Amino acid sequence: MAKVVIRNDAFVGLISSCVEVYRKEAFGIVFGYKKGEEYVVKEILPFQTARRGYTSASLKPSKEKALNKILACMSKNSIIGDYHSHPGEVYETLSGEDVYDIVRRKRDYISLLVSIKVASRYQKWKYTKDGLTGTVGKYYFKIKAFEFDYDRASINQIKVECPIISKLNKNYKEINKKTLKD
Repeated sequence: MAKVVIRNDAFVGLISSCVEVYRKEAFGIVFGYKKGEEYVVKEILPFQTARRGYTSASLKPSKEKALNKILACMSKNSIIGDYHSHPGEVYETLSGEDVYDIVRRKRDYISLLVSIKVASRYQKWKYTKDGLTGTVGKYYFKIKAFEFDYDRASINQIKVECPIISKLNKNYKEINKKTLKD
């Protein structure tokens, strides 16, 4: 069964990218590699010029293609997918546009969906069948990963793992207190 492992630096970049533009969607690309059934996410890069809305984010296809070519030459990792956020109470599942974007991508390509909203309480990070969930500061996150199965013509949600979670859970009260002071 396929899974995604988000390395520490990539996790920090993913979370901070979504917080930075909160109330609008974050959007960017995912670098790493695939080994067998495991996608390893080593870096993320937000698209700074993405057109952001409250329910969508997009980049002109010509800009995305040009950036992907340049970035593929500059990183030792491969582009293995993209990520975007769904802010607020909107939805924690793929939209019709998200589905279209996943289907039109190449094989061995993942899409990370980060739902982010203001937390009602602190919550340690945990793995559920519906994704990876937890809080940092005043924000609650749910991270899901998807891939398109070309043989079955279906989109599958795949397991998400992240090594930094144990460290966050060990210090979650301290981390949340520090981030809520501002």
